[in-house]
Amino acid sequence: MVQYSVDIPGQPPFQAFEGQLGSAAEKFKDREQHVSSRLEEQISILKQELDQEKTKTTQFHSIVLEKDATISRLESKLNSQTPVHPEVPSPPEPSYSRESSSAKACGSSLTDSGQDIVSSMTEAERLRLMELLTVANRRLDGERLALDRCQDQLRQERKKCVRLETKLSRLERERVGCSKATGYGKPLPKTSSHSAELETLKDKAELLEEKCLALETRMSCLRQEREEDSRRYMNLIEETRNKFLEHLKKSNLTQKDIKASVSRIPERRSHSTGNGSIDPYPDDFPID
Repeated sequence: MVQYSVDIPGQPPFQAFEGQLGSAAEKFKDREQHVSSRLEEQISILKQELDQEKTKTTQFHSIVLEKDATISRLESKLNSQTPVHPEVPSPPEPSYSRESSSAKACGSSLTDSGQDIVSSMTEAERLRLMELLTVANRRLDGERLALDRCQDQLRQERKKCVRLETKLSRLERERVGCSKATGYGKPLPKTSSHSAELETLKDKAELLEEKCLALETRMSCLRQEREEDSRRYMNLIEETRNKFLEHLKKSNLTQKDIKASVSRIPERRSHSTGNGSIDPYPDDFPID
């Protein structure tokens, strides 16, 4: 059996070993507490980010619902803009009736084309919004899986820490019992096993720190990606709104031009009606 001896001036060898073991146990407890606190902080951060992602997803759903409601309102508004003319007696001159019918046909064709354009635009924007929501849901599921893995890892590390603490306390009791029974010489051969165990614990603590750093890096990358997606989504919503406003303005101007072109025939209308009271596009024609 190999005998170990530690020569420390002014202290017996066993007391020196006891001091080293106590300091090593304190260091191990400090590192264990540090790693546990770091993991708990990471889990709390992940939970907060998961809650934020849930809130963002809820907001995205509400925005999509609002957009659908706006699209339905715009479609109903465009459908209500179809010109409804009052019944008037047919004028005697066929030239005026031909011009009026051509103007009406032009207005109805423009209204139908505007409705088709708006419906195609709304369908395309709805599909893009649904794709963005799908991507956001996938990333949210990935965040949940990462959080579950971190929680499992924390539980495993806590179990390991509890087992190591139990083993360390048992070794302390055995050391105290051996020192009381046999003196200072017998427990010294266990220094190699204790030192190896402490080195193993140090390596595990370093691995845990590296894993924590990797998780922090991954979380920063995911945060940047989410911020970029949010900016892209808001830009898309703003662009869609501007396109709708521009299209509505263009459709309003077209209908006004049609009304002005029809009102340029005052002589024929006055000759045909006698007082010029017939107006195929009245003032209460819905333009907005």
